[in-house]
Amino acid sequence: MLTILSTQEFSTVGKPKPVSSASVSFAIHSIAVLLLLSATYWRAEVLPERFTKMMLIAPAPPAPPPPPAPLVKALKVPATRTARIFSPVLVAPATIPQHAATLVEAIEAAPEIEGGVPGGVPGGVPGGVLGGVLGSVGTFLPAPPPPPPPQVVAAPIKPLEAQPARIAVDSEIQAAKLLVMIQPLYPVMAKQARIQGAVRMTAIIDRNGKITEIQILEGNPLLVEAARNAVEKWRYRPTYLHGEAVEVVTNITVKFKLQG
Repeated sequence: MLTILSTQEFSTVGKPKPVSSASVSFAIHSIAVLLLLSATYWRAEVLPERFTKMMLIAPAPPAPPPPPAPLVKALKVPATRTARIFSPVLVAPATIPQHAATLVEAIEAAPEIEGGVPGGVPGGVPGGVLGGVLGSVGTFLPAPPPPPPPQVVAAPIKPLEAQPARIAVDSEIQAAKLLVMIQPLYPVMAKQARIQGAVRMTAIIDRNGKITEIQILEGNPLLVEAARNAVEKWRYRPTYLHGEAVEVVTNITVKFKLQG
């Protein structure tokens, strides 16, 4: 069965309800805020510079303390001293000073010693000390003994150096002291062989100037014996060292030379 509805009823049943403008505006603003927050989260550089930078400013230093107050130096007030007036008239004190009473008690408590010391002053206090002060309280000890005289230590005597029994003298110096000189005889065989030359020797001369020992150093055997026999008879002046005669060691040279 077909039912036909009237125009008025159709229009009222299928027409939607009207939406308020306040709800639409709230929805639009909510969507805009969400879009802005999401864009700011993912890209912070789109924000203005004043939102991305921060500056820390240190507080100002405290003010310096005020300078100390100047010290006021206390002035020294000179102490006043009452002038003492001395009078030539002796007046007994009204009270006995305390130190005087102590001195009297010490003298009374000291034991009495009979007799004095040698060299004391007549009328002195028994048991006094030589050179003590009259009226003083001493320990009644004898005077210390005088110090011993200084000991004189003699300087050690340096022993005299032993004089050498024999000294070496140059041949020229010793030749100047020669007193007796015997010329050697030219050996016949040396003449025939036309041998000439010098014989060198070392001789020891005793304290009297006499030759006691000869040692040949150099020379031809045909000339040595003649030179030795002649030198053994030579005599010298004694040689002195520090006032004492000593033996001498010297060199002697005897020369042999043919005539023509």
